[in-house]
Amino acid sequence: TAPFDDAVVVCIDAIEEWDTTSIWHAHHGRMDKIDSFKYPHSLGLLYSAFTHRVGLKPAEEEYILMGMAAYGTPKYKSQIHDAMIKSIIPFELKENLHRGMGDWLPDADPMDLAASIQAVTEEIIEGMWKHARQLAGSIDNICFAGGVALNCVANAVMADQDLFNNIWIMPNPGDAGSSLGCIAA
Repeated sequence: TAPFDDAVVVCIDAIEEWDTTSIWHAHHGRMDKIDSFKYPHSLGLLYSAFTHRVGLKPAEEEYILMGMAAYGTPKYKSQIHDAMIKSIIPFELKENLHRGMGDWLPDADPMDLAASIQAVTEEIIEGMWKHARQLAGSIDNICFAGGVALNCVANAVMADQDLFNNIWIMPNPGDAGSSLGCIAA
């Protein structure tokens, strides 16, 4: 759906088959994969684990977690990095969070947890976009897709980074947008 003949495409999801993040070069009607990160190393699953941790329904109520972040302080950012993230590029978690994280930091305020994972998510997306920028070379267009691209707060932060001149976010970039892809194909 993007209006570009040449673009880098970044898809960040919980699980998109075995890839959790994939980076593509889209040009003249074709797409070539240039990098990917594999399950269980997933930013989407990390965010969903926090959705569950604060008492919400994972893979459904992440938008509520995103909204909660505005009411908290991101004071657990370093603890999240230390306890859960092995590296940003390649993105690697220290453990598989597919089944959640239990009662991690049991006395933490849910709003502060939300603010913290939102801030970490924005940092990781920025790292992935910078990585895509390096892989893309002189390409000034980016298309962003996958469930993580539904995080409009992070998208606004990324738009202010000036990493790409043009940003296209697929209408309904999550699973429900697959029907658009079927029609467009």
